[in-house]
Amino acid sequence: MGASLAVLYRRRNPLEVSKTRKTDRSRSVPCDPALAARLTTLLEVDRIYLEPNIKVADAALRLRTPDYKVSQCIVSDLGFANFNQLINSYRIQEACDQLLQPDLADQPILSIAMDCGFGSIGPFNRAFKAHTGMTPSAYRRQTRIAESVR
Repeated sequence: MGASLAVLYRRRNPLEVSKTRKTDRSRSVPCDPALAARLTTLLEVDRIYLEPNIKVADAALRLRTPDYKVSQCIVSDLGFANFNQLINSYRIQEACDQLLQPDLADQPILSIAMDCGFGSIGPFNRAFKAHTGMTPSAYRRQTRIAESVR
């Protein structure tokens, strides 16, 4: 009986759910440009995104910073939704660079995906298409066509 009353009450008085709750919380976090610069260096110089099983905890350990601060930095300073999106953006850029190289034209896309830190072809294809709007093979074909026109 009590549960029925609670359900009836909640139907008449629904909770207000903020769709931007997560982003509101991240905006209230103070920015740390120094940590953002160190994380960017870790990505661009040390190229940790090439490690297939890299986690936010691994990056935090290398930066000697708590996990939550690295996550906050990724969201508030770097503008990514999470660590995986950040890592995938670097991996996809690396894949695009490799797909453009004429000396790698015969290398299978699976090999390029693995070299860029992806564990399998499915997640690579999904991330690549989400980032570029096309599949890796279409991207490679398009660049070959553009090269032959020149």
